[in-house]
Amino acid sequence: MAKKQKRKRNKVKNKFKVVHGWLAIVLIIFTISALNASYLLIQRINWLFTLPIGTGVYISMLFLLIYCPLIWYSIYLIMEHKKKAIKFSIIALIAGFIFNLWFYLVGLIILSQVTRLIIYNGISTILFNLILILIIISYLRKSKRVKATLIR
Repeated sequence: MAKKQKRKRNKVKNKFKVVHGWLAIVLIIFTISALNASYLLIQRINWLFTLPIGTGVYISMLFLLIYCPLIWYSIYLIMEHKKKAIKFSIIALIAGFIFNLWFYLVGLIILSQVTRLIIYNGISTILFNLILILIIISYLRKSKRVKATLIR
């Protein structure tokens, strides 16, 4: 009887493995990004019903409607230790970068709210995001720990 209970406990422990190391930090970054993007999407939807809005808000909503499900699904796949988490994470990161390009640079130029400070801030934010994305993508593709964790 004790052996059956021990086997059941081991199955439960194995099913709910925790994400460790740098992958946990990637997961935290993804979660913060997903929460932020979800907030922006809800804000844009609210604007849709309460304010007269321009084309830029529709474009932002379109990018966010693509990015939000991708990043949340990537988080789910990492938590479930699925192999396809790497592919979906890379796709989500690229979609997020495209949104950042729109949000921090192109959207501001189109709205003609351009000052040197805004351009420098936008470019520095985009460069920081690009460097972070490249680091995360290379980590996800080359890390032995990630390959050992995402096995299902």
